[in-house]
Amino acid sequence: MLNHILCEPHLYIQDFDTSIPNVNFDNRSRQFQKLKTKNMVTAIIQHEVNDFTEWKKVFDQDVPNLSTVGVKLLGVYTSVKNPNDVTMIFEAPDAGIYDVLMSDPNRQAEIKRGGVKGAPNATFLNKVD
Repeated sequence: MLNHILCEPHLYIQDFDTSIPNVNFDNRSRQFQKLKTKNMVTAIIQHEVNDFTEWKKVFDQDVPNLSTVGVKLLGVYTSVKNPNDVTMIFEAPDAGIYDVLMSDPNRQAEIKRGGVKGAPNATFLNKVD
């Protein structure tokens, strides 16, 4: 099955075949083509993990994959009261990229391996000033 996604005027994600089993994200991410970026979206993602140190090892391995699709990590934070409550702030070409990234089966396996508890809370913001 071929998917074609046009997120915003400034981001075009090329057709990619999601029906091929065991396609790793690295190969699929090379098919993304970011065109002219105008207004980046700030994404704030929060979730709880079993163990921050173990989660961070898995997360750090994925950061290069994010940059291949134009997502930039701005920071990783933990709650003052709970070090396993993690918040990440990203800059992304489009809010729709989140759905594309989260639909990747390999990424879902890595999220599970990292010990993420439950579904993340995601907030997307446009900078106005």
